[in-house]
Amino acid sequence: MAHGGDIYTNQVDLDLSVNINPYPVPAAVRKAMYEALLYEADHYPDPQCRALRAAIADAFAVPAERIVCGDGASQLLMAAMHALKPRKVLTLAPGYVGYRHAVAAVGGKIESYPLRSGDGFRVREDITEHITQDTDLFVFANPNNPTGQMLTGALLKKVLDRAEETRTFVMVDESYLLLRDPQVKEPWEDLAAALEQYPHLIVLRAFTKSFALPGIRLGYILSGNLKFLADLTAQLPEWNVSVIAQRAGAAAAKELDTVKQQAGLLAVEKKRFQEQLRGMGLQVFESDANYFLVRSEVDLYRELLDRGILIRRCDDFDGLDGNDFRFGVRTAEDSERVLGALREVLRDTKPGAADEAQAAAEEQAASEAQVAAEEQVAAGADAHEYHHGIFARIEHVLPVDIERNSFGTIARELALQGRTPDPIEAPVTMRLIHTSADFEYADTVYYSSGAVEKALELIKRGADIVTDTNMALAGINKKELAKYGGEAHCFMALLETAQRAKELGSTRAAVCMQMAAQLQKPVIFAIGNAPTALIELRRMYDEGIYRPTFVIGMPVGFVNVVVSKELIMETDIPCIINRGRKGGSNVAAATCNALLYILRDRKETPQP
Repeated sequence: MAHGGDIYTNQVDLDLSVNINPYPVPAAVRKAMYEALLYEADHYPDPQCRALRAAIADAFAVPAERIVCGDGASQLLMAAMHALKPRKVLTLAPGYVGYRHAVAAVGGKIESYPLRSGDGFRVREDITEHITQDTDLFVFANPNNPTGQMLTGALLKKVLDRAEETRTFVMVDESYLLLRDPQVKEPWEDLAAALEQYPHLIVLRAFTKSFALPGIRLGYILSGNLKFLADLTAQLPEWNVSVIAQRAGAAAAKELDTVKQQAGLLAVEKKRFQEQLRGMGLQVFESDANYFLVRSEVDLYRELLDRGILIRRCDDFDGLDGNDFRFGVRTAEDSERVLGALREVLRDTKPGAADEAQAAAEEQAASEAQVAAEEQVAAGADAHEYHHGIFARIEHVLPVDIERNSFGTIARELALQGRTPDPIEAPVTMRLIHTSADFEYADTVYYSSGAVEKALELIKRGADIVTDTNMALAGINKKELAKYGGEAHCFMALLETAQRAKELGSTRAAVCMQMAAQLQKPVIFAIGNAPTALIELRRMYDEGIYRPTFVIGMPVGFVNVVVSKELIMETDIPCIINRGRKGGSNVAAATCNALLYILRDRKETPQP
């Protein structure tokens, strides 16, 4: 039975074969595991997982007695099969291969419900016709693995209603649910609330994917059927969940909002990643999850593996073959590496394919230039006429209209691209595009909940702005800021900063953050260059030394840039962050000015 994540057989630098959250494990979860290792490794774990079950019960509003915890979803799946001993089991094809393995272990027979690529691998309404009196169990993942498609809430209800009529158990594997695209329409938001209504419903979940804890092994089952839960527990060994896993799970249950925010980031990156792949001529299937299928005649698995990148070959899934590959979604930085490798692969394996569109565009441009040159010669144009023609193409715009026309162009192009920024966030996003001429900011800028309004309120109450470069300081409209009693600072060039950095063995940017923390008023940090500034802010936050009021995180570069931004995004600090490598002092200053100009346009007055 093949699985993703085989980094032990292969030499792998980047693993997209697994569907795991690429963001770091939340700090509270890491702390809980570390403390468990230090202080509880010499204890037997609680065999009833009481603290863990209480945390899960609180997070999902389900009685603790309806929860059974296990050493990962795989252990619970196998134990459930031994508890139910189903003779006939309905599954989706393609679907997770582990279900077949578990059914075979108890001598059950599989009936496959075929998903069709022509339907986008979505489950159809006729699924209920396959649930009969002879069906003992219907088991499937929602979102499905490997297709990433979800059943709508309406169809899932029909399945559960039909299962109650036929007394068929339905196991819904929600291991990937927390990382689903937040824009998915009509999901069943929380099956835990339906346990009493549907006694044949079993919900299987894991911390593995959502919290990037596959090495810890932790999952749980929810059910309203107490007899099934007792039979399930009888199939499990004592002390089947380690103290480290129990503490990690209890902490993770309090971090659901963090994962949901990260799911939103992944959904944006998935869309961008898929568009790039389609632009290379690859067949990419839509997905509701943090992974998706790609079909290609080129052996992408082997070609990418040769370049240190692992994806999932899907030929062991029913209904798929060696031309089908599953890609997990990771950060923008990782995506760019994969895209670069794929361009190289397609250029090597299908000469000209990756550059076909570019070559056609260059040929067209050359042809037009040749025609223009021939016409110029035929007309006997002299140098004066030539230069007159050049200047005739220049758009003459008064200085006062340049910015207005630019923003009009940005708005039109965003509309043509199908991008619709949030109305409150749009002035900031559009000014970043205006500053950089880069429309990618429409996809990559992350706003924490209510970020713009929180920043505006801080400015109105006289917050200062601290930057990490004098360039950003110079770019901020200090006259507008002063209207509200705020000042802009940069401590980087101070002699004191350099001396303290040398004494501490730190960077000047980190020391600047420490100095800013001493200001006796709220501070908006505008970071456009130094990732160490964001790292220092996170350190002070984690250690309880200082809680930043607001962070604008726009470092640019290649070393620690991406992770430093993620360190802020995974906290509850209000922030505006540009994911990935892009940013800069000019972008940080533009973000500040965008906020100031919103207040100016609203004619807002200072607040006491």
